[in-house]
Amino acid sequence: MAISNLSDVAGDLFLIIYSVDSRESFDEARRLQDQVFLAKGGHGTLTAHGGRGRAQYVPLVVVGNKTDRDTERVVNTGELRTLVDRFPNCCAGVETSAKQNHNIDEVRGCVTLECSAGVCQYQ
Repeated sequence: MAISNLSDVAGDLFLIIYSVDSRESFDEARRLQDQVFLAKGGHGTLTAHGGRGRAQYVPLVVVGNKTDRDTERVVNTGELRTLVDRFPNCCAGVETSAKQNHNIDEVRGCVTLECSAGVCQYQ
């Protein structure tokens, strides 16, 4: 279950996980990504007055899980790339299969490195 309002979010790093076999979970990941950046004043966020908000580095990793269920996939890798590219140098994206232990270390690496610019983009 997702948090409905992140206006008082207190975090230094964010990890958003969706299932590649669920359009709903991907749409929720996009919504949460927007909320995190608005709440933290991240790069290029729009203010209520239509101007740009203060630029701040907001480290965030978006993880597409359940790649082992490829026949049920409804969210493709390109969509993850597009989501991550919305906030360059702040956001990394990795596709994983927790069941098969695929790319789990890459997620850990991105989290450990706090998604510093250019360190981890797509796996």
